[in-house]
Amino acid sequence: MVSMLNSVAALLPATRPFVPNSPRDGGRISEPAALWAMANMLQADIQLDTPDLTASVPTTFIRPSPSTVDSEKPLTLFLHGADFSCLEWRFVFEQLDATVDCCAIDWYSGGWTERLQFNRRLQQGGIQPWTLVRQHLYSFWQQQLGGRPLTLIGASRGGAVAVDFASTHPEAVKSLVLIDSGGESYKAPPPDTVAALAEPVLAVKGFFQGIQARLPTDDSRIVSLHRSQPGCYEASLAYLKSGSMARRVGRTRIQMLSMPTLVIWGTDDDILPLADAYAFERDLQQCVGVREVRGSGHSPHLDNPVEVVSLLRDFILP
Repeated sequence: MVSMLNSVAALLPATRPFVPNSPRDGGRISEPAALWAMANMLQADIQLDTPDLTASVPTTFIRPSPSTVDSEKPLTLFLHGADFSCLEWRFVFEQLDATVDCCAIDWYSGGWTERLQFNRRLQQGGIQPWTLVRQHLYSFWQQQLGGRPLTLIGASRGGAVAVDFASTHPEAVKSLVLIDSGGESYKAPPPDTVAALAEPVLAVKGFFQGIQARLPTDDSRIVSLHRSQPGCYEASLAYLKSGSMARRVGRTRIQMLSMPTLVIWGTDDDILPLADAYAFERDLQQCVGVREVRGSGHSPHLDNPVEVVSLLRDFILP
């Protein structure tokens, strides 16, 4: 086992420290968990070589304590929600890091991973955003995580991305956690309507995000931090014009999942109804159960991380 881990480590792409940009309002982030997470951010050049895209993609992620030859901790990959970043998982990582090899990637919807090459390819037509997202995640899994089967954890739209990835590459995912996940429903009109209204919807969204970015609070600064990055607007527009993940992930794809899956849901979610959690329980082949997080909204890992960490630890650790 020691020899195998050494061989895998030698093949991983070189990583380098990554320092995010400063808040747009000119202030500073003071939250300890965010400062810890930003100090643990890394970047690696992930190579995509598929019929759809050949590119080297600078990819940002947090992985504070990778498994080593001395400590083979369970491997996890966390997927943030729509238009957020790997910083979404900061409270969970601080508490879970000692016992679990935690990795959170910035995928196309948010964060600091370079999206310009994806945008150019999407503008050429003939492909949907979720295809490139899935290919990027698979390449990251192979190149940065050594192709080790892992527990995949997705929140909100990241949950729908997790369903897509796990159903397409079951060899990569030994277990799955869905947190207030899209898939059974989406807080959006039908896909054709989403595509038709993409530009005006994004204009309204951008206006309110601009206001939020200038609020002098840690929460606003953290969620807004990445939004000035090149290609963010074009990425959001491409996603909306595609009609959303609803075209890819729904009940049929959920029913394809064969790995043990834990469903975690905030009881006060005002984005996706608690009923969706039990729809997942109905449609998943191996749902180990629904765990309600009382008093939490759409992001229980931010509202009540202590309880979510306890649920994750019980599920992930042998």
